[in-house]
Amino acid sequence: MTLEMILKIVAGILIPTVLAVLTNVVSNYIGTPSNKRLFITLFVFFVGLSIAVALFPDQTSSSLDSVCSSASISESEAKFNIGNTENQYLIPANEKSQSREEKIYQNNKEVKENNSYLLAVVVPAKERPEAAGAILAGVADAQRKFNQTNTDPTKTSPERAKFLKILVVDDDNNEKSAKNVACHLTTSKEWKNVVGVIGHHSSDASKAALDVYAKAGLAMITPTSTSIELKQDENNKVFFRVTSSNNKLGVKLAEYIKNQKELSKVVIYYDGGSQYSINLKQEFVNSFGKNNVLKENDIKPANFNEANVSQDVPNEAKAAIFFSSGGEQGTNNRAIRLISDLKINKRNIKLFGGESLYEGNTLLHGNKKIEDLILVVPWFPTPTTDQNSTGSYAEEAKKIWRGQINWRTAASYDATQAFLAAINEAEDKSKTVNRESVLESLPKVNIPAEVTSGKPLEFKDGEPKDRNPVLVKVVAKSSNIQCGFEVCFQLLEESKQ
Repeated sequence: MTLEMILKIVAGILIPTVLAVLTNVVSNYIGTPSNKRLFITLFVFFVGLSIAVALFPDQTSSSLDSVCSSASISESEAKFNIGNTENQYLIPANEKSQSREEKIYQNNKEVKENNSYLLAVVVPAKERPEAAGAILAGVADAQRKFNQTNTDPTKTSPERAKFLKILVVDDDNNEKSAKNVACHLTTSKEWKNVVGVIGHHSSDASKAALDVYAKAGLAMITPTSTSIELKQDENNKVFFRVTSSNNKLGVKLAEYIKNQKELSKVVIYYDGGSQYSINLKQEFVNSFGKNNVLKENDIKPANFNEANVSQDVPNEAKAAIFFSSGGEQGTNNRAIRLISDLKINKRNIKLFGGESLYEGNTLLHGNKKIEDLILVVPWFPTPTTDQNSTGSYAEEAKKIWRGQINWRTAASYDATQAFLAAINEAEDKSKTVNRESVLESLPKVNIPAEVTSGKPLEFKDGEPKDRNPVLVKVVAKSSNIQCGFEVCFQLLEESKQ
């Protein structure tokens, strides 16, 4: 219980009681009849109660109003979908990812309103449909498993059976829209039953929404935001993530490159308009050593000269590192073009990048021109026979979605499982599942590897314990390495050790 809550309780009891007692004493002294004295005393008591409430208003409500006063709620209404309307989706119709969104709505239709929990998943549906689809796939898988378990009478008694519904939200992958939808989720009566948020996707969007969730006491678990600017503090205990932060990602890549003695000097290409990109670059530089970075190039400006990239690389540079960002407003496509150019014109330079480039679009547009590119990523599926296996979920999901899943799917699956574990904890402890009880239960979550995407999950100050990134390499497709492109991602041998 906070000091503010204690003061409210004390004031609520003390002020009206003292006023009522004084009124009774004065009335008795001046000889007021007992029947009138009782009426006056009660009247003064309730006046005192009103004074106490006025002196200690609901700070959560007022602080939320101040944060959300400029949010365009009407603009946000079209960005929410629970699947009640046939053939209406947030992800565009020409995108394969729409099937993942559709699966969630199918799961929702099997659930009755009065015996369900509600979580929201916030994705960049139109801005980054491939990433959105990957996230929704993991959420849909966890939702399906939970609901199936609760329909099995051998595992759950019918009177205790509860199910999970998912509200899908599009935040356009930008700060303004992210804040708008966060305000809508926390203040709208329509979504008052949302007990947690899976999201947001980009670090910039998550940062914009976090202040709103913190003031409302609504827990968020981001599956994909890696910036270290996102963290718990004394004013925010609602932030959680299930994937490695930029600190771990930057250090992992820096340590690998430092161990290659011939790669002592590097150049960096980053997106100066992306908090994620800037943050990851800085974490890498801090670990690798600023004196070993010959040049830092911001590739965000529209007038950035792509034609001269190979000529502008210092002769001493042995490696080029790309920390680009995704989406229509991002720099991944430019990074792919630059990597292809360096691969052709600077054959001796080694190429590396961050997890934003880990997507099908990179393989499609880069093709064999980006072969040997090495990326640092939070997670990668490994065969179930491997001693460091990511477990059975990757194999199961591969069959469901007819292809290998990526780290975004694994992370969103784990984020959903974390919320479900917190819901079960709240249900068992207090018999009440709401925003407050779920938030209180999340720090106690301890999920075994067989229930997650392959690694145990528990939190310390909102960060996942013992979850480390790996390195993947772009290689030519072969009989042993299959994907839907001419080149594929493969776990680097170093990461298997």
